[in-house]
Parts: sequence; structure tokens; C-alpha cells
Amino acid sequence: MKFKELKLNKNILKALAEAGYEQPTPIQEQSIPSVLEGRDLLGCAQTGTGKTCAFSVPIIQRLDEDAGRGIRALILTPTRELALQIYENVCQYARYMPVTAAVIFGGVSQVPQVEAIERGADILIATPGRLWDLMGQKIVKLNKVETFVLDEADRMLDMGFFPDVKRIVKQLPAKRQTLLFSATIPNEIADLAESMLKNRSRYRSRRPRVRSRRSSSRSTSLRRRRSARCCPRSSAGRTCIRRSSLPAPSTARTASRATSTARAS
Repeated sequence: MKFKELKLNKNILKALAEAGYEQPTPIQEQSIPSVLEGRDLLGCAQTGTGKTCAFSVPIIQRLDEDAGRGIRALILTPTRELALQIYENVCQYARYMPVTAAVIFGGVSQVPQVEAIERGADILIATPGRLWDLMGQKIVKLNKVETFVLDEADRMLDMGFFPDVKRIVKQLPAKRQTLLFSATIPNEIADLAESMLKNRSRYRSRRPRVRSRRSSSRSTSLRRRRSARCCPRSSAGRTCIRRSSLPAPSTARTASRATSTARAS
């Protein structure tokens, strides 16, 4: 299969070609049509499978028709390194589309991040702590979010970010598209998925194995060694996806000043 068979905008296809993308990975092939249709999705996938492209490309396309209405897509990720990587990927995919993006994370001054938000962003990539802080300052408003992505959910759990994640989720509109990605599915993440993903019509290549809390709290090095067995014994080319149907938000047009060029994770 080629990317053009996924019914993507010609400008997105141009950006993908320039970045060296030729054929979609399994998770991209399975996820992009579902996200374009406005479905909820639970994806079990490791880093390196192309999941950033799998969720960001269809989000960019869905936001293509209505720009300048505030933050309409939120991508929540556990670390600043991953937030920056996703931001660079989004900028690459959207370089020929009218879609704006901003990234916020802790450990640095918030001033330039606030300025970027105030200039306008359709897609916000954020770490939980900095996002919650700026929400408390009334700088970030999420009342217009149409698509919410929770990336690396198991790492969020292991790093102790789940309380912030749950508080942030409560501030999102009830009617939204939700995409949840995790290398493994501990009980806490399975429960969160059950509460966020509504009216599911399922698709799955293999069923993810549910881990106990005791298992999920082991050392990071042990978790990383075992994470390769996700879904179970999944490889970079094998993913486990469940998708559920939600009323698709109206296809909207957005604007992008994104200019960075970076390869998808």
C-alpha cells in the first residue's frame, strides 16, 4: 500500500515524500483511515513503529478547513524530548498545510511558550506538568479541543503523571475524538481507556496483554526490556489496535506555519 491510497491531502503527501516516507507501516495503514473518520482508537505500539505519523497526519488533515479557532487538538506526552520530537514531526507533515502547532514543556522558561500559544496554535503538544500549570494561569484553554491524543500512556503511569492526566482529561469537552497509545496496557490504562473511549466498534490484530499495577511499577530498565513483548511479543511491524466510533467532528480547516523538518518516530 502507498500513502496516496489512504486518501490523504496532496500537500501532506508532498511533505511525506520529502521526508522519505514511501509506504505506511502497519500502524499507519490501520490507524490513519480510522482517525480520518473521527473514530476513537486504542493502539498498542512501541516507539519506532511510526505511531506519531499515524495520529498526527490525519489530525492535520481533519483540521485543514477551519483555521484560527484556538487549540483544537491536544497531544499529551510524558517527556520534553518526546514533545519536541512530535512537534518537529507535526511541523514536517504540515509544512504545506495551513496548520499551526506549539509545544510546551517544563524545565525551561514559559515565556516563549506562552508567546507561541498567544500567536495561535491549532495543535498543542504538551507535557502534563507544564500544561496543568498554564491551565491554572488561565493561559491555556481546552474548551475547543476536538481531538485528544494520550501518547506513551504506560510511561505516564510509571513516571507518576496519571493524577495530572486525569485532571486534564476532566477539563476537555465531553464530545471529542480520543486516541490512546501505549506500549503495554496495565490495568490502570485499561480502565482509563474504558472510561474515555465510547461506543466502541473494535478492530484488533492481536489483543494487548493486561499487566497488573505491580508489574507496571517495576524498574524502568526492566519495563523497557519487556516492553518489546507488547501485544504480546509484538515487533516494530506488528501492532495491536482497537478502535471505537464517535460522532466525527465537522471536518475543519486549519492553518500551519510549521516549518521544522524531522523524521517520524
